[in-house]
Amino acid sequence: MIEYRRKGCVAYLAIENRRVETDEVLEVWVSVALISQKGSEVCLKYVSEDAGPAEDECPKSILDKLTPTDKKSAVAWRERCRQFADMEPLKDGDLVEFEDALTFRGPAGEFTGKRFRVRKEGRKTRFTCLENNTLCQITHYKRRPYKMILEA
Repeated sequence: MIEYRRKGCVAYLAIENRRVETDEVLEVWVSVALISQKGSEVCLKYVSEDAGPAEDECPKSILDKLTPTDKKSAVAWRERCRQFADMEPLKDGDLVEFEDALTFRGPAGEFTGKRFRVRKEGRKTRFTCLENNTLCQITHYKRRPYKMILEA
C-alpha cells in the first residue's frame, strides 16, 4: 500500500504490485475498504476497483498514482471517481437549486424546498431553505442534480 484516504466508513487504498526480482512497479490499483463497527468488533470488506464498487469518492491524489488498466469496470469506476472529484466545492453563502424538490420532516411538520443557501460549519455543509428559512441537512447532496443560482 502506497497511500490511503478514509472518508467516513470507506477507505481508499492505493496498492502497488512489484516484481520481486527487480523491484519494478508492475501495477498500481485501488482497493476500497468498507468499514463497519459494532461495539468493540470491527469488520472490513475489501472490494477491488475492477469489481466496480458503488463507493466512488476516491480522492485525486490516489487516482493520479494509478497505472493504466484495460479492465472495463475499473476504467468506468475511475471515471466516476474523477467526475466526483472534479465537482466544484460549495462555499459558504452559495445559492443552489436542486432539480427535484426535497421533502423534510421535523417538529414543525413536513415541508418541501428546492432553493437553498449553503452554510458551512467547519467540515459540515448545511443548507438553509429559502422558502421558509429552515436549516436543513441534505444527505448525499453531491449526488443530487443541482445548479448554482446567481444573486440578483
